[in-house]
Amino acid sequence: MRAFLAIVPPRVVRDAVELVRDPLRDAAPGGRWVHPSLWHLTLKFLGDVEDELVPAVADLASEVAQRFEAFRLGLGGLGVYPNMERPRTLWVGSTQGAEQFEALAAALDGGLDGLGFQPEDEIIRAHLTVARFRDNHEFGELAGHIGPGAEIASFAVKELVLMRSVLRPRGPDYSVVEKLPLVIPEGFEVPDEEDLAADSAAAEPGAAEEPNPAAETEATSEA
Repeated sequence: MRAFLAIVPPRVVRDAVELVRDPLRDAAPGGRWVHPSLWHLTLKFLGDVEDELVPAVADLASEVAQRFEAFRLGLGGLGVYPNMERPRTLWVGSTQGAEQFEALAAALDGGLDGLGFQPEDEIIRAHLTVARFRDNHEFGELAGHIGPGAEIASFAVKELVLMRSVLRPRGPDYSVVEKLPLVIPEGFEVPDEEDLAADSAAAEPGAAEEPNPAAETEATSEA
């Protein structure tokens, strides 16, 4: 199966990001806007994983998760990948919790190396992809919005998720394979509204990019 490890923001956080994202759509009408139900922050893209290897991946990720305490992750500011001259993705960055996120991603990467997965060449940084663009896209008005910004929302990261991705002509479908909890330290508080809204991306199957051209589904759609 095609899989990745990620952190999935709760619904209340995705709603807050969506309010910031929506006005940007007019500034970049050529973008393929990712449906909020698919939003996540990739810790490790695994690619195609043999079925018999999935339990070992889950066990390794669970062992790594139990070495890390829950933390708060804030989202805010906009960036592009790889650069403004050749933008392929538009993402929301992090305002707090970046060090914990990067440490968790690095630990997963190091452990999965032992299972035969290709190590990352660069540090995996916390980012939530909200749109994708073709190679020749010109940002125009959207360029003025790129850069650090105020925190949109923050949430408690209490688990990482092993996700299955099925690529379809209309876009990817994600489903949860396993939820892998972090250690909850004494006194760590989670607002009630986060608990109530913390649904996973798999709770809304079939959602795809907006709009959703049938011709393209990128190999990096999980990133």
